[in-house]
Amino acid sequence: MMLDDFLDEKPVKRKRPREASFWQQMKQALKKHKSGWSATRLESRVTHGVPDLLLLDDAGRWHLVELKTTERKKVDISPHQVAFASKHARGSCWVAVKIKNAEGSFLYLYDGAKAMDLRMDGLDTEPVLKLDSPFDWDLFFDTLANS
Repeated sequence: MMLDDFLDEKPVKRKRPREASFWQQMKQALKKHKSGWSATRLESRVTHGVPDLLLLDDAGRWHLVELKTTERKKVDISPHQVAFASKHARGSCWVAVKIKNAEGSFLYLYDGAKAMDLRMDGLDTEPVLKLDSPFDWDLFFDTLANS
């Protein structure tokens, strides 16, 4: 390899997991496992902290879900998101975290009351539910609906 070839090579950028792809995966799971549910993706830049997803289950109950992705134990949840989840914790307000790394792919579900712990301690915080891939989406959605 010549020096010029080495200098011309660009570093390979690793793809980071994205919330948009997590949402697409969840959207497909909803169609397959909970066809009676309705989902709305919220893209709010006006009201900081409002969760990403508004779900209406087949019993007419609302659920708010903040979607997060990570490759390590740290979860990037903002102070606004912590404040919203904590304030609305007595309702059905959740943080769903998908981690994908060398060990595999996992899905953690936290109720809103754990948002501050999640910000401070990351995935060391005890989840309500932890799923290995392939995810048991029925269990995931039933956990939301039955709490």
